[in-house]
Amino acid sequence: MNRTTRKIFCLVWLWSFAFWYLPGPVSQASAADRLVTGSLSAVYYLDEAGNRHVFMNEKVYYSWYADFSQVRRISDAALAGYPLAGVVTYRPGVKLVKIQSDPKVYAVAAGGELRWVKTEALARELYGADWNALIDDVEPGFFASFLRGPDIEATGDYDRAAVLAAAPDIQANIQARADKRAAASAVTFNLNLSANRTAISPYIYGTNIWPSNVENDVYSFYRLGGNRYSAYNWEINASNAGTDWNNSSDRWLSYDDNQALETLPGEHMKEGIARARARGAATLITVPMLDYVVADANGSVSGSAISDPSRWVANNTNKTGALLMSPDLTDGVVYQEEFVNFMQQTYPDAQTGNYPIFYSLDNEPALWPDTHPLAHPGKTDYAELLAKTTQTAGMIKELAPAATVFGPALYGYYSYLTLQDAPDANGRDFIDFYLQGLQQYENTQRTRLVDVLDLHWYPEAHDANYARVTDTSPSPSSSLIEARVQAPRSLWDPTYQENSWIANVVGGPIALLPKLRAQINANYPGTKLAMSEYNYGGGGHISGGLAQADVLGIFGREGLYAATLWPLSENTVYQDGAFRMFHNFDGQGARVGDYSVPANTTDIQTTSVYAFGNSSGSGALQVIAINKTDQALSVEMKGVSGFLRARAYRLQQGAGSPRYTETVSVSGSSVTVVLPAYSVTTYQFE
Repeated sequence: MNRTTRKIFCLVWLWSFAFWYLPGPVSQASAADRLVTGSLSAVYYLDEAGNRHVFMNEKVYYSWYADFSQVRRISDAALAGYPLAGVVTYRPGVKLVKIQSDPKVYAVAAGGELRWVKTEALARELYGADWNALIDDVEPGFFASFLRGPDIEATGDYDRAAVLAAAPDIQANIQARADKRAAASAVTFNLNLSANRTAISPYIYGTNIWPSNVENDVYSFYRLGGNRYSAYNWEINASNAGTDWNNSSDRWLSYDDNQALETLPGEHMKEGIARARARGAATLITVPMLDYVVADANGSVSGSAISDPSRWVANNTNKTGALLMSPDLTDGVVYQEEFVNFMQQTYPDAQTGNYPIFYSLDNEPALWPDTHPLAHPGKTDYAELLAKTTQTAGMIKELAPAATVFGPALYGYYSYLTLQDAPDANGRDFIDFYLQGLQQYENTQRTRLVDVLDLHWYPEAHDANYARVTDTSPSPSSSLIEARVQAPRSLWDPTYQENSWIANVVGGPIALLPKLRAQINANYPGTKLAMSEYNYGGGGHISGGLAQADVLGIFGREGLYAATLWPLSENTVYQDGAFRMFHNFDGQGARVGDYSVPANTTDIQTTSVYAFGNSSGSGALQVIAINKTDQALSVEMKGVSGFLRARAYRLQQGAGSPRYTETVSVSGSSVTVVLPAYSVTTYQFE
């Protein structure tokens, strides 16, 4: 049982214990028939509209009720008949709350509104001498369930008695919350069409697996990478699944290729490149760096040592003899230099054509002993990976000086820090070490080896029930939806702290992309940044579409060089729809521009906005607006002078592709629009 599982178990056990063993009179007669539970331990409040609201935890429950005597147990089927509408927050005026990693103390006002009490003296005046005994520590993930109110700077700013009277019961508090959200629903988007614009790389709109039902030109970058490619033998087009599937050596990678050609050298890569180019995309191909690759396609090699020449062959970077287009299949060695030469000779336009070919240095090296223990049983260490990087990238640059090289394709945050507890880490940050080593090489050899720092990012953010945002359920809970649509903020927002072990390690907001840019600038300036694997989950739900659209907008605005989505399930309809909001939003090939126009929103919790112009100087403008809430929002879009109207194309639940919805008129330099709940809208200004 891992640490997270133990924590969930303990919380559920304690909540169940409280439910069954704490007697006493109920303080509110109105609780009758409103409090229910199912077969699990969670307790819900049923509102007047027939919706249920879950209590965050027992502390919240006790702020409203003295005990559990009026909680009714009903069947799970009956419980499911009440739509889950949200959470019950603390009773206003009863408790003070703070986030675990932030010293600020907040009063709770009507509607679950948090107001920062700016001094201890104020807290004492408002809540009494024992004010600090009233503080509850709240996990970061719960904070998304509260509204934000004005700070309390003087005693006159907050009347505790009036706050208590404003929400005498949960129903009144729910209504107060709805009223406050409605009052705050007017949002402003500010665009600055005259400010400097930032070029957007076409390679951020990428995928690792091409969906069969997606039209050409939606994805503009295609990666041939993943665990399968670490032991890929280009001479016979065979690969090994590692521990993903019985350590099977086979031609699974060639499943979609021409079967009659699958044994020809490099044929899998050729077919992948052909597939990408036919659909208007560049390609990233993987160069294996393990010491061994597969020798055949004869199935499982579990139990076969890497020294067994019948199942493995040596994988050498360089070759001393002639580089052959038809490699020797009997020499017991595969040469990556011969492979790269084969690709360069086959594609003379590899670096100069409209759809270039890039090179990736293997895949997730920190996990080699986990994914490919037969080929690499020991832990990967810092020195080993840097040596393999300089040798392999050096070979590529010698054959193709203009080639763009990606590396090291790290699997996730812990590998960024320690390369998965590498034995020679010695407290050093691995990314810093890696970049410094490459800079030192360039200083002495006058050659840049790695052009793009390539990382993988699968968010660890979760909701209050420990459901991770990468979950693929087509029917996520409201708390998971909220966690998912907020999670992209951890890529950039210095004020947002998600609920995850990464945020705990960092000790606050993650702000990943600014952190990585700072590391690059400090250690190896000029290096580009890529995420060749990522996913925010929910491919079959609109929340996944919202998160995906938000991430693509962030990638463009923040200057990412390349990114390729790794699908986590077969149902990616809303993630595909999010890509269409950028490429082919009108169904006729219309795309957002290749320059990012400065744009911001007055409410980053409920909305996101991204604006686009064209390098051609055509004066075109597209705006992508995201409503991350469960209610419609009125938005005033300012700074759009010079345009008469905007055509709106929208992605919503129930429609996996954008649809034209309306044309809105511009008045002066602004336009007011209504964004439906949980929606992505692309506006084409004319």
